Order: sequence, then structure tokens, then C-alpha cells
Amino acid sequence: MPRFTRDQRKQAIRRAIQAYHAMGTTSVFEGHSCAPELISIYREMWERDELSMRMGLVVSPVWRDLDEARRIMRDWLPHASGNGFGDAMLRIAGVFIAYGGDVAAAAMQQHNHADDLGFWNNVRQANAPSDFEELCLIAARNNLRVHTIAIHQLDELVPVFDRIDRQFPLAGRRWTLEHMSVTRLADLARLRDFGMGVTLIPDFHLWKVGHQRFLDLDDEAASLVAPVRALRELGVPVGAGTDASPYDSMATVRAMVLRRERISGKTIGEGGRLSVPEALQVMTAGGAWFTGDEHQKGRLRPGYLADCVVLGQGPTRTDPERLESLERLATIVGGRLVHGDW
Repeated sequence: MPRFTRDQRKQAIRRAIQAYHAMGTTSVFEGHSCAPELISIYREMWERDELSMRMGLVVSPVWRDLDEARRIMRDWLPHASGNGFGDAMLRIAGVFIAYGGDVAAAAMQQHNHADDLGFWNNVRQANAPSDFEELCLIAARNNLRVHTIAIHQLDELVPVFDRIDRQFPLAGRRWTLEHMSVTRLADLARLRDFGMGVTLIPDFHLWKVGHQRFLDLDDEAASLVAPVRALRELGVPVGAGTDASPYDSMATVRAMVLRRERISGKTIGEGGRLSVPEALQVMTAGGAWFTGDEHQKGRLRPGYLADCVVLGQGPTRTDPERLESLERLATIVGGRLVHGDW
């Protein structure tokens, strides 16, 4: 099959940005799936002042062995170290390191990076636990912030981070775990000790797939699936996103408020529910932490970036079941209208 060209990817990015603006989104953070080709397109748009969406990107490199990873992180990723490269419109910071993964899929894609089923030109890794730990140590040595997809493996990851923390204290580095589903409270508390943040996809883990995995859990255990309330109460930085399925942030808000599975209609963890204002805070100010912008983005406050959405009705006065039906009258980024006809 013919592969996506660079121009096709750029046009698709432009269309996606407008689709997200129509849903009221002003900023996007992508902690993985950012291959060099994709990052170069965003950088080109940024340099030409063509970006209207604030983008936070994490590099997803490909390497064939630990020696190559050492060279890449030491010699080719200094721009992504520390707070990264860019500004409030585009920031490139950190490195994605997979825990586990499909060895065959990784080998095929390393053979030809263009052979990818997804639009975003994902770069696949497959790292055994021992290699994952060594890669994290290399990243820490080079002051690279690490991002890892956790899903249900937090109990396996915490001991790894504990050993790394003894050599390279993690506090202040803003390492991030993504797509977290099943967890234990003791493990979540350790993330607070490490100064790590967590991004969740509640609409996926609670509304879409809950009937397959989580309905038989007691309320205490179920409340720790996509554990946004527990993380907030522990003081762990937490944000929630759409994972582009669907790309409406109000679907994510609804999932955090109701925690209701779509087929059975059952609640997954009553004790984990948020109020609408709490869920909105996670989607806005909570998300700003992951690009280091919590002091200038995510709140309607003097001195902050002029990013906002104008809704047809106040979300706190809307039935949570109907949040996705709220009209998005206008979306504003940096004081500039990017959606609507006002």
C-alpha cells in the first residue's frame, strides 16, 4: 500500500487541529508516538507561525540496542533534555521509553519506519524489564525526562523507579506515567515520593472497556481504576486526555464524573467519581503541569495565556450525561479566535 507523504501528514495535522479547536481544545500533549518525521512537521509549522494549537511533544526514538540508545540520548537528544526546546506554542521535551512491547512488531517497524498503520508514524519499541531499567538510567544520566505507558503494570514499574531514584533522585524531573488503569494505593503514593505525574484516559478505561475487566471489582479496587480522585488526594500531578477516541474533551469529563460503563450502565468505583468542577480542573490546570506551563496556562487568571472556550451553557449547570452536547461557540488561543465566527 502507498505510504503517507510528508505533505499528506501536514494537511492531516491542519485538519486535526481544526477538528480539535471545534471541540474547544487549545492545547494538546502527546507523551508518545512522536517520531522524528512528525516532530519536524510541527516544528516547520511553528517556525512559519502556522500553529494555532499549543503542542507538547515527547520524542519517541528508535534504537536497536543499548549502545545505540546511549549514543542517541547523549549526542542527539540534548534539545529534549531538562525543560526541553521551544516555547508556549511548541515544546519538545523528554523521551518515551516503552516497558515491554511486541518484539516482532518493533523489529518490522525498525526495518522500515514508514511502514506504520497509524497516521502519526508511531515508532515502536520493545524493551524487556532489565533493558527498560538501563534505558531509564541512561535517560536520567542525560537529564531526559522519561515517559512510559503503564496501563496495569504500575506494580512492576514502581520497584524499577525506586532503584533509579537511589542513583538519580527523580524529584523535580517530572517523569510521567501514561494510560494508567488498574492500580494500588501504596504504589500511587510512591509516585508522589518520586515527584512523578500521571496522565489518564478515563473515557477509554471506564466507559469503553470497563465491562471486560473491571465490573467484578469491589468499590475500593474499582475506584483505583483510572484513579484520578486518589491521585488528586495524594497530591500527585494528574491530567486526563481523550486519546483521540473520541477527541471531545467533554467525553473525558463525563467519564470522570459518572465512571459509567457503556454497555452495562454500571458505575466503576463510586468512590472515584469527581464533580464537574474537579474534572474540568484536571482537564485544564492539571494538564498544564505536563508541559511545565502550570504558572501560565490552564486557568482564567490575569497574566495567564489567553486561551479559552466559550460554551453554549455552563457545564456545572448541565446534566453530566449531556456534557458532550454542549455547543462550542468559540475557541480562543492567545487571544486569537481559532474557531467560531464572532
